[in-house]
Amino acid sequence: MKPCETCGNEIEAAAWKCPFCGSLVKGSPPRRGMPTQRITTINLKAGLPLVEEALRRLDVELAAARSKGARLIRVIHGYGSGGSGGGIKEAARKRLRQLERRGEIRGLVTGEEYSEASDKGRRLLKTYPALKNSVRPDTRNRGITFVEL
Repeated sequence: MKPCETCGNEIEAAAWKCPFCGSLVKGSPPRRGMPTQRITTINLKAGLPLVEEALRRLDVELAAARSKGARLIRVIHGYGSGGSGGGIKEAARKRLRQLERRGEIRGLVTGEEYSEASDKGRRLLKTYPALKNSVRPDTRNRGITFVEL
């Protein structure tokens, strides 16, 4: 078993498509006519780390993605067991806003702001066509944040 990079649900190791969200799994053959651009995913909640460890992971993974030439990152931080905002979510978004102010990232779009009906969502979909593969599970998802490098 392994986690789906889009929705985080456990899927079979040999699966090429997530049965929960329908997104293609890394290494699966691309469908004809579909964009091949990949969206890099950082899963901060994997292993249930403390906030400090999640922030260290965020910094390391952002640097690695930048060095590989990634342009868009989907950060999975969860939304907290109470549904109002967990510690990792709040700390990660605070760190990302600091990076944005310092010019280290181009921008961010929270999951709550992301949908085909919003200006920010339409802009992301136009700029990164690979998002169309996961628009259904990502729409208004409080547990993710998109980061443009």
